[in-house]
Amino acid sequence: MSADNRAVLDDLINRFLKDYNTFYPHNASFLLGIHDYDGMVPDFSPESVNSFKEKLARYGEELKNTVDYNVLAAQGQFDYKVVEAHIEFEKLRHGSLRFYERNPIMPYLYIFDVSNYIKRNYGLLEQRVEALCRHLEATPQLLEQLKAKLDKNLPDSMVAIALEAFGGFAKYYHTDLKDVPDLHDEVLAARLKVAAENAANALDRYVEFFKAMPKTSENNFAIGADNYRAMLRWSDGVELSLEEVLAVGMADMAENQAAIKEICAQLNPDLPFQQVIEQVSAVHPSNDKVVGTTRSYLEGIRDHLKKADVIDVPSEMLCIVAETPAFMRWIFADMETPGPYETKANEAHFYITPANPEWSPAQQENWLSRFNDYTIQIFSMHEAYPGHYLQHLHARKSHSQVARNLTSYAFIEGWAHYCEQMMMEEGYGKEDPTEYLKLWLAQRQEALVRDCRYICSIGLHTQGWTQQQAYQFYRDNAWMEDITALKEAQRSTFDPGGLYYTLGKRMFYKLRQDYQAEQGANFNLRDFHNKCLSYGMPQIPFLRKVLLTHDDGKILA
Repeated sequence: MSADNRAVLDDLINRFLKDYNTFYPHNASFLLGIHDYDGMVPDFSPESVNSFKEKLARYGEELKNTVDYNVLAAQGQFDYKVVEAHIEFEKLRHGSLRFYERNPIMPYLYIFDVSNYIKRNYGLLEQRVEALCRHLEATPQLLEQLKAKLDKNLPDSMVAIALEAFGGFAKYYHTDLKDVPDLHDEVLAARLKVAAENAANALDRYVEFFKAMPKTSENNFAIGADNYRAMLRWSDGVELSLEEVLAVGMADMAENQAAIKEICAQLNPDLPFQQVIEQVSAVHPSNDKVVGTTRSYLEGIRDHLKKADVIDVPSEMLCIVAETPAFMRWIFADMETPGPYETKANEAHFYITPANPEWSPAQQENWLSRFNDYTIQIFSMHEAYPGHYLQHLHARKSHSQVARNLTSYAFIEGWAHYCEQMMMEEGYGKEDPTEYLKLWLAQRQEALVRDCRYICSIGLHTQGWTQQQAYQFYRDNAWMEDITALKEAQRSTFDPGGLYYTLGKRMFYKLRQDYQAEQGANFNLRDFHNKCLSYGMPQIPFLRKVLLTHDDGKILA
């Protein structure tokens, strides 16, 4: 009975993942490394979307009616919960959340990032360029679908980021896709030039579409309290009241603010803490050396990680540190890893965004203060070692296709944020006491920014806050400079999941605490981390059920 039940679940999972990847082929190709989907773009026509929604409803009913959760073994129950949550979250995104109508940024950016076809040598160049041509040739029709699908009265904050991102894509298509080095097929090269120009022109028209939107100060970015609670439940397995969730963020913010003031007093007791922060932040590379400085720190961080023996490092390959492409300049830093199914092109790209040279000198200095010598190291722990890069190296080894395909925002960002603090606790940089304090200051500052994302997310999306209120909150509580506070406030309007950095970190610490209590003298930090990552990047409450012998359901201390 149990074996048959597992077979029924496996069959459902296989069919669901196939339908999911067919609807989101860019996700399968770009994020997972399944190159059967190369050259394809999603079909967001009403008929296609309605068909997908009907399939989601059928999968949800089939899972409930044909699979007996109670007789499944632990791994089966884990897979069941992850798939159930993913189906329900997709139903929410295409239902009351109206994610694809109200958010022009998060659901769509990966579709237009076609750089993988060129920079990843996973197959013959001619085959990759032919797939790139098909992708570009389908882009104008896709953009027309998006113009029909998106709300025509989006908030200014989203329009500003959309103009920056899609304007960057247009520039990239116009300039960087025309000539591919080492492509000797003249017919294919000519096809690429035409396809790139047509797609670039379509993106130019798409940018004009956003420019024509009416200016609005309305808070129509808010998803509302009901949707917020549903997002927490289905995206990341969190079933707490908004009051309980908010209290966690407020407590974490107070803890980090107090720690920052204490560290500053240790560094210089004669100065106000804000001046100490300014002094530390002022030690940063020049704009043209931000990328090189980051690269120089990365190997030392990896070497410390291996000596500390807190997690396996499955690959010796370092990340490729590079300047962020024009279409991603709205973020500070980002990690682009090979998909779990990628078999050949295993390079990972760690992107860093220098200051915009068109900004004023004061704005550039404000931006660069985020890239001081200490925060760069914390960024690198978050994005690379032992954060996102190591996360994906472990996911590639997972035995479960559910683990390789379906992920949780709170796990992904919570793990990386947890790693920053864990690395400091495990003694990174401790050889020099003063430098160690400055690194702790940088880590606490980063944690404080995540706390403000957390609180602003709830305020903006459930309590009627305006973007200006969020901007001022970042200024008053994370002591951020003007340009960085503005960017964070804009992000908080279109990314309600910004709370997951802190929430995920807190859930990891609670899981570690409970796991250590069960293991007693047998507890080993390395084994704990390896076990966590062996299950991919699932909802942390579901991970508790397979790692703990007795899970009391309390996901936070």
